[in-house]
This record gives sequence, structure tokens and C-alpha cells, in this order.
Amino acid sequence: MKGNRFKWQFAEFDEASDISDLLNLAYRGLDNWTEETTLLDGKRASPSLVERSMKESGTYFFVCRNDTALLACIRLTLVGNEAYIGSFAVLPTYQRSGIGTHLLAEIEQIATKEYGVTFFSLPVLTGQNTLKKFYEKCGYHKTGNTEPYPVHLNIGKPKRSDVTIEFYLKKV
Repeated sequence: MKGNRFKWQFAEFDEASDISDLLNLAYRGLDNWTEETTLLDGKRASPSLVERSMKESGTYFFVCRNDTALLACIRLTLVGNEAYIGSFAVLPTYQRSGIGTHLLAEIEQIATKEYGVTFFSLPVLTGQNTLKKFYEKCGYHKTGNTEPYPVHLNIGKPKRSDVTIEFYLKKV
């Protein structure tokens, strides 16, 4: 993979539907490695949820495209010197190719240089062991903090009673 071919750019508001589609395909589609389909039923995102997130203070969506498709997306929410990472998805046909590792490192570099971020945090569902290993390879460490799954957000219904959100942290 030629990493320099893939670059983040700020997402436009009219890309909310494409971002929502990518999030649903990458996490709840049949051809993905996140293990989320074994944990949750329902959609992961909707255009209105993405639009609402895009309007939040301190929140930035980035996208990576080629000539024909949206390849990846990520959301950064900045609070002081912390960047909360969410909505990170790579098109399933590009997963396991190194693009996710490259793009995560690139967004961390952007956040550090442009916004003064000194640490990153992100959520992972209990049971997403492959995804946890990915983030650990990228330098993230489990914090021990957990929260109940947010059923009230209508982004999926747990298939098991033990599904929680675990938090990972990376210091720059």
C-alpha cells in the first residue's frame, strides 16, 4: 500500500449520508472484521446522527476518498488537549490493507500539530477483540473505564447483556 495516496480532508455537511452508509457497512455489514454484528442488532449510524455530530462544538469529521468512493472516515472531538476518536471506519474492501493504520497515524499527527492534542481516547465494545488488538498495535492501552452500552442513542441493540463500552487511551 502506498500510504501517501491516502489523505484526510475535512468532511462536508452534504457527505453525512455517505459517512452513515460507510459506518453501517464497515461495522454492521456482512464483510467486516470488527465483530460488531455478533454483539449488536440494528444500524450503527444514520445521516441525521452524523449531521448532529458534525454540528457539535469542537467536533470535526474527516474523510478519505479515491476517485470513485468514500474509503474512510473519522470523527475527532476536541476537549482541551484530548481528542476523542469516534466513527472511525474503513471501507471493507480496503480493510486489512494497512490503510486504517496509516490513516489513524495521520489523523493523530494532524490533531497533535494543528490542535495541540497530547492524548487520544476511543471507545471499543466488549467482545471486539480483533478491534482491540488493532488499537493496541497502534499504541492504545485499555484504561479500565467502562460505560453501559448507550441503547438510548438508537445505534443498535445489544444481543448480549454483557455488552459495554471500554475505553482506550494513547499519550503522545
